[in-house]
Amino acid sequence: MRTLLCILACLFLLVPQVSQAACKTSYPLQTVARDLGLMQSALRNLDEQGFRDAGTRLKLGMPCMEAPAPAAVYATAYRLLGALYHLEGDIVQSEAWFHTALELDPGFAWDVRDFDVGHPIRLSFESIGSGLDTTPVAVEGKKIRQPKTGRLLMDGRPLMEPEATLGRPHMVQQISADNKVLDSWVFEGNSFPEQVVKPSFDEPDAGPALVIGEEPTKDKPRRKDKDNDDSGEVVTSTVSANVMDDVVMVERIRPPMKTPLMLVGGASLLGAGGTYAASYLMSQRFEEATTTDEANQLRATTNALVLASGGIAAVGLGLGYWGMLLDGGYGIGIHGRF
Repeated sequence: MRTLLCILACLFLLVPQVSQAACKTSYPLQTVARDLGLMQSALRNLDEQGFRDAGTRLKLGMPCMEAPAPAAVYATAYRLLGALYHLEGDIVQSEAWFHTALELDPGFAWDVRDFDVGHPIRLSFESIGSGLDTTPVAVEGKKIRQPKTGRLLMDGRPLMEPEATLGRPHMVQQISADNKVLDSWVFEGNSFPEQVVKPSFDEPDAGPALVIGEEPTKDKPRRKDKDNDDSGEVVTSTVSANVMDDVVMVERIRPPMKTPLMLVGGASLLGAGGTYAASYLMSQRFEEATTTDEANQLRATTNALVLASGGIAAVGLGLGYWGMLLDGGYGIGIHGRF
């Protein structure tokens, strides 16, 4: 009987378990960054207790993140979690998290300030990178249950298909429209939770459809197009006025500073020309000066006007060129008739 219970317990441990976050407090990104920095610093200062303390907060807090982060942050967190598990003696969990970290950041290599060349954690990490399989495996008969608003992320990357790499943990997060984490799940391989996937034969969710033209009915047969009309008559298509009340149009958006910059640049060039003309007049008066004091004063004024005209011209050219370079690209505008 005792042997049977041991076998059942081992089988239960082998079944992939989905862990859903049950968070009493959120884990802000500032705290994530702080704990990652403390763990990195503890490694280089050989502070094992500091590494364990910050790592424990990271391990408990990752499923409770307040907002999503770039994939590189998840790679760093998973890598340090692998080092923590290795330090705690759980080599299986350590290598599993190393697998996910290498999948996100395959080019990473430990610095000698983190682990010596022959350190067991470094050797364990490097032994995985040589033969890592990053081919995702899809779940047959399933599709992603996309939220009506927001999105789903897996390890910081968009989740569009029910597929993931096997033999390593993953974390899926449901993100709201305002970029907040609403829920998260940690699971192994492609054992997605029921909240994330659904049968692929389900009816698609009803959503707004863009209909242009009149929908054909039994009483009104579908119009033939010009190429398929056997009568030889040209058939024109009409669009109901109420259908096109709101039209989405793509239009070029002119930057608001483009025209003012070009105008100011042109005006500056004209001002530079006028200043240079004034310096020419002062130069003529310098040639006609009859006293030394008068000549010195006119020469200084002429030189100042020449320098000023050059500076104004440079500013005008810069502003005008900047204005010509501005390009607002394309934007989407909503236009309606009432």
